[in-house]
Amino acid sequence: DYYMAQMIAREEDVCNLKDQLERNEDCLSAKNERIRLLTKELNDKTVEVVAAVSNAQHFISKLSTRDGEIRDLKAKADEAETVIEDLRSDLQYSIDNVDSHKQKIRRLVRQLRDKDVEVEKTCSSAARTLAQMNAQDQTIRQLKAKLKEKDEGW
Repeated sequence: DYYMAQMIAREEDVCNLKDQLERNEDCLSAKNERIRLLTKELNDKTVEVVAAVSNAQHFISKLSTRDGEIRDLKAKADEAETVIEDLRSDLQYSIDNVDSHKQKIRRLVRQLRDKDVEVEKTCSSAARTLAQMNAQDQTIRQLKAKLKEKDEGW
């Protein structure tokens, strides 16, 4: 009787363990399905992350290229600024030279006007002298003519 009760208890334990095992297998099967779904989701997310990383690397590469282009443009802008400064300096030098030449030209114009006045005075004086000489020549011609008349009359 004791052994029988023990056997029945053991049989109930085995039935309970079988039920427990079936529940655990069902639970395990559900968990395996959940793991399979999570693994698929993880794989899908991994593909998305790999694509995002690839896009990010491509973007970084473009940024690096743009950064290089920007550095080149900045260098060219700096070079152009230097050329502009040189041209400004050359222009200022030319303006200063033009101003200096203008002053020299003004001085020369004043000197020419002064010479013009002197030449005018000299010409005027020469004209008077010439007029006097012409008058004297006329007087001499008249005197010669009178002298000739008197010579012929003698």
